[in-house]
Amino acid sequence: VWEWKEKSGGAILEQMKRLGVSAAFSRTRFTMDKGLQRAVKLAFLKWYEQGLIVQDNYMVNWCTKDGALSDIEVEYEERKGALYYIRYYLENQK
Repeated sequence: VWEWKEKSGGAILEQMKRLGVSAAFSRTRFTMDKGLQRAVKLAFLKWYEQGLIVQDNYMVNWCTKDGALSDIEVEYEERKGALYYIRYYLENQK
């Protein structure tokens, strides 16, 4: 995660600036910083309990090199092709 932050963190801030976000960019923090982890977990728990976030089946933009991608990082192009569903088993489960 820390390697990813070093690689992509600046790009995310630049995207926010291009979108016109008005924020105190000199005060940015990483949600995995030790001092923020508890606050982040509590916020997500609250949002889950309020029904604002859910776990569901949906399409995920995926790059084999970089992993999951945000919708704003994707340029859409229609193509005919196949859609595959892949099931991953947890360790010691079948």
